[in-house]
Amino acid sequence: MPKRTLIIIAAAVIGLAYLVDRQEPSEADDAPRAPLFGTPCDFEVIDAAVPVHAGPAANHPVIGELTSGMVIGAHQVEQEGYRQLGRDRWVPAGALRHISGELCR
Repeated sequence: MPKRTLIIIAAAVIGLAYLVDRQEPSEADDAPRAPLFGTPCDFEVIDAAVPVHAGPAANHPVIGELTSGMVIGAHQVEQEGYRQLGRDRWVPAGALRHISGELCR
């Protein structure tokens, strides 16, 4: 079997496993959960289109965009109303809803 076909099949299996394992959070489920992305916390994007900036302010260059419903990993650092997602990646904190990670409450 060609290498490309194996990669496509592996990606499909991983994607399917993720979708099958994913559960909708309920309001009654307040137990702490481990973050998904190797960052201290997970957040859901609640605004329609959220710009990702290179720094913690609107005057920093926009380097990407997040859309409503996305679940992302983030760090506990919040500065000037912006949450740090990673090195040189910041989004407005008000556009996110906390899902897991006690450090970011």
